Amino acid sequence: MKSLVNKTYKIYIITFIGSLLLAFLLVNMYKFLQASYSIEQMLVLIHSFPRAYLINAATLTALIYFICTTIIMLIQVRRTTKDWTVSLSVYMLLILVSLAVSILFFMVQNTMDAHKALLWMKQYPNHVMMTAILITSIMLFIFALFGSYYLGAIVAMAGLCLLALINYLKLKILGQPLYPTDFGQLKQVRDLIPMIIQKVSILSLVALVLGLVTLVILKTKLPKYKPHWLHRILVAGTSGFIIWSYANYESSIMSAIFKVTKIELIKWDPVLNYDLNGAVLGFVLSINQNVFEKPKDYSKENVLQVAQAVAHDLQEQTVLTETAAAVKPNIIYLMNEAFWDPTRLPNVQFEKDPIPYIREVMQQNPSGYTLSPMFGGGTANVEFEALTGFSLSFLEQGSVPYMQVFDKKKSVPNIASILRQRGYDAVAFHSFEKYFFKRDVVYPKLGFQSFTSMKEMKHKEMAAEHVSNMSVSKELIDMLKSHTNPVFIHTVTMQNHFPYLPGRFKTTEINVEGLDEKSNRVLETYTEGVRQSNEAFQYLMEQLDTLDEPTIVVFWGDHLPTFGENNNAIYNSGFIKTGGTSEESRRMHETPFFITANFPIPPVNLGTTSPIYFGPILFQVLQEPLPPYYQFLMSLYERYHGIIRELKVNPENGTVTTLTKDDQKLLDKYRLLQYDLLIGEQYSRPVLFPGENSNS
Repeated sequence: MKSLVNKTYKIYIITFIGSLLLAFLLVNMYKFLQASYSIEQMLVLIHSFPRAYLINAATLTALIYFICTTIIMLIQVRRTTKDWTVSLSVYMLLILVSLAVSILFFMVQNTMDAHKALLWMKQYPNHVMMTAILITSIMLFIFALFGSYYLGAIVAMAGLCLLALINYLKLKILGQPLYPTDFGQLKQVRDLIPMIIQKVSILSLVALVLGLVTLVILKTKLPKYKPHWLHRILVAGTSGFIIWSYANYESSIMSAIFKVTKIELIKWDPVLNYDLNGAVLGFVLSINQNVFEKPKDYSKENVLQVAQAVAHDLQEQTVLTETAAAVKPNIIYLMNEAFWDPTRLPNVQFEKDPIPYIREVMQQNPSGYTLSPMFGGGTANVEFEALTGFSLSFLEQGSVPYMQVFDKKKSVPNIASILRQRGYDAVAFHSFEKYFFKRDVVYPKLGFQSFTSMKEMKHKEMAAEHVSNMSVSKELIDMLKSHTNPVFIHTVTMQNHFPYLPGRFKTTEINVEGLDEKSNRVLETYTEGVRQSNEAFQYLMEQLDTLDEPTIVVFWGDHLPTFGENNNAIYNSGFIKTGGTSEESRRMHETPFFITANFPIPPVNLGTTSPIYFGPILFQVLQEPLPPYYQFLMSLYERYHGIIRELKVNPENGTVTTLTKDDQKLLDKYRLLQYDLLIGEQYSRPVLFPGENSNS
């Protein structure tokens, strides 16, 4: 007996030493990667932050040691015939693995810094406990589902760790956590794969292989344990109920528990919501979050009163002496993916201007900047504003109306339905897959008669991995020629979608200098895409000049590009320092915007303009009568040209962060009408969109 105790004692001592050595090896490997494979730089990092280095190593040592000792205990009880001993050991292992995964999530949300993670855990112990309970429940549910603790643990760990990795990458690349709505676009994950591959090192691959080998060895050493089917049903039912309670916390017992533990949804700031509640609880709290909070004064009587007052007041204020043009021009909405002027970056030198033609067009036509509601992604939200005239500012952050609203609506009024009532054909065109952001479901409900995707395109020349903008221009010309009626073509390009990894294009024609080598090469890749977009647009306009039909084009970039992890090109150039000021926030959302045609239109400085105003501005340029809703938007335009939540841009192109009482009342009317038209019963639709066919 004494020899057995001594043997066990030695095993645990050796395990601790091994865990310590492995932990320091892994921490040093991570620092080595951080230092770009420079031992000297790695030592500087360690010397600069010795406390964080030691805490990271100690935390990792504890995790490895506890997991290893639990596995050793399982192996030791393998020969026992007492089921309760094996059962207890299995559950201890599953709980321990769950705790390890929980800590992984805490590490991820704190930029893989164990020191910060421990401080967060100390500050929010209730959040730590509730996170661990949920992850343990998920682990137990999968265990009960498969009937194997080994397979259940592997599947649960793989799935949860994958979610942690995706959340980490999204935070690093886009500055936004993983939202429940992101699962509607899982196929977009393929765009992150090149970035992930670029980050994979030989050491990472070796670690992965060793991990797989370890799992295979453990499979042969761990005791076999197959729970009784009644046992599995009991575990699945209990853990399943807990998971359901979390997912439906507002209508379950979890609501009271969250209240006691002081866990609450931070509605006004999703990033803060994830920071305070943690990545797991932040995600859970967002699952059933309303897209648009119902205004307290929403009722048919109030909505009609506001709508009728708006229509009456604006008709008195606006004398519509203009008459529609004898020949209605074709209209092209051209939303160019991630199109931006990279020469706005300070301290960066470009060999030549990548957009000379577009710059000239902007000088000779109505032009300015789009105040995009998005940064680095979320294209569908930008086109939502441009088509509907509804502001994303009233929706909960992280909302994607295309994914969350349109399934529940028969139709939504927008520029396509207005133009169809005025004799236009309305078609949508996107040079990618139809499923993207559920456009195949959304466009018919917006009144578009047809939708051309990449699959139906005749011209499919590729620029790297996406259909080129030159192909889009050629397709647009063919589409114009195929219509006898005047046509509205809403176009969404894809060529300049991230990532902008060096080597994406065979050649790049514009040399970029001024930043570090990696940032320069990434910028060169992006700039080449912009240069090609400039050529494609020039081709489009030259072809339009050869057509007999008048055609007008509204062009804008949907959002700024994201230049990979940490967006070094934007921050290191000095274009943005922290992103925390209103002026910096504005710069992060400004993309080129202009209106041009194959017939003369006077140049106007449009300043910085939200996409919600594109429709009424276009109608004014064309001298088309504005429906009451567009007149209302233009009354708002007189106060604010740009609107992104708390950030406003006034007609003098100044940034505004405070509102007058009158302005707040006007925005409250806007909120009420938008809720009615987008979420509610559309009581105001016949008043604000007279003559528009709601079934179109």
